[in-house]
Amino acid sequence: MTEVQLEADRASSQVELIHEQLATLEEELQENRLARDDLLLQGEDLEEEAPAQDREALGAEVSRLQRQERQLLEDAERCREALRAAETVLARARGELENRSGARASMAQAVQAIIQLRDSREIQGILGSLSELCAPKDQAHEVALAYAMGGGMNSIVVSNDEVADRCITWLRSNRAGRATFLPLNKLTTRRPQGKALMVARQPGVVGFASELLEYDESIEAAVINAVRDTLIVDNMDVARRHMGGVRMVTLDGSVVDGSGAMIGGHTRGRRPQFGGRLPGVAEVGRCEQEVERLRLVSETTDAALTELRRNEQELRARISNLTNDDHSLKMRQWQEDVKRAEGLFEQTDNRVKAARSKLSSAQTEANIHADRLAEARSAHEQAVETRAAAATALQDATPEHLSRQLREAERKRTGAERAQNAAEQ
Repeated sequence: MTEVQLEADRASSQVELIHEQLATLEEELQENRLARDDLLLQGEDLEEEAPAQDREALGAEVSRLQRQERQLLEDAERCREALRAAETVLARARGELENRSGARASMAQAVQAIIQLRDSREIQGILGSLSELCAPKDQAHEVALAYAMGGGMNSIVVSNDEVADRCITWLRSNRAGRATFLPLNKLTTRRPQGKALMVARQPGVVGFASELLEYDESIEAAVINAVRDTLIVDNMDVARRHMGGVRMVTLDGSVVDGSGAMIGGHTRGRRPQFGGRLPGVAEVGRCEQEVERLRLVSETTDAALTELRRNEQELRARISNLTNDDHSLKMRQWQEDVKRAEGLFEQTDNRVKAARSKLSSAQTEANIHADRLAEARSAHEQAVETRAAAATALQDATPEHLSRQLREAERKRTGAERAQNAAEQ
């Protein structure tokens, strides 16, 4: 009985001790939480006091700009190389076109002046004369096509009527003569029709002049405007059979007009010539566009480099003006304090969790000892009551009855002692 009581007392004392330790740890945890929260509030104040950028942020931005500058330098060099190559290709294409064309010498003064404006890039949007921009698909048709186009070979193709107006103004201001301009945005295309279509199917008719020329599809309206529905035929006999209402040109250059007029013979002057069998001189136009594009890219890249270097200089100046005790140092110290506070809070929180687990185990152990003590006390009280009852019965019983009651009492006492021993274990 005494040993069971001692075990129960020790278990109860252990529970009380752990309770006290847990209370101390929880108080410490609360203090650590408050300290951490105070630091977080200080961080908010530091953020409000922070300059636009601190030393580290400015340094990172400078590094980023340096990487971007290196990339732009590489892009600029590649662009310059590509521009040089494109300008070489353009010069070669123009030279080839001019060399293969006999047209430049036979051009009127005004046409030559406009072509020079184009080559010097003084006026943008001048494509060139029709003699440059188209060529016969078959050299056997060159003479006929030249006379079919006639003076139209010196017509200047421009991108729009605004460019044409600027060119006319320039010619007037410089007293450089007159020229015909074909603005692509205003020209209308009229397909051959009527008798011309019927004659085109007859023997000896080569085809429509517009279909026998090679040119870029972008200037189709200008070409059709120049040759209209003129037909190329083998000879004058074919032309005479179908004359009237249809303009025809023979392979040797004789012309039969739709009105019936007939033009032919020998000319002492040089007839207009095509610019050669180039692909519609579209190559020159494409080269010019590529050069213009690369020039724009080069200018844009150079401007970006200038702006980037200016920004980099400004950042370096701002960094040099910052002192060692600036806001960044305060922020680093605050970050270290927060890290320590977080670690201390986490450590204390783990200790509180361990104490709570330990308290739960001790409480369970104390409950077990309390249950054993209660069982032992109950068995002891029952044995005492049994012994008292046996003593009373002994006084009133006969010797035989006495012997029987003594045995019964002895049995109950033994049972009580066994119960007590079991409780103590």
